[in-house]
Amino acid sequence: MTLLMRDREKFNEGRAEGLAEGKLMTILTFVNDGIIDMQEAVKRSGLSESELRKMMEHNGKKEQDISG
Repeated sequence: MTLLMRDREKFNEGRAEGLAEGKLMTILTFVNDGIIDMQEAVKRSGLSESELRKMMEHNGKKEQDISG
């Protein structure tokens, strides 16, 4: 494997991770803003409700903001 191939692979991995994180943050924002409920967020994210709640709490959201 050449350095260019390795660098391209790392770039693509990082890009995929960033896109996934952005999608998740958008879903969490939609829940917080009342655009979708928690059940829809679970369906769209593929995560459990408890995992999503932990992420929202970790990102500074209050429990009353995330009740679904």
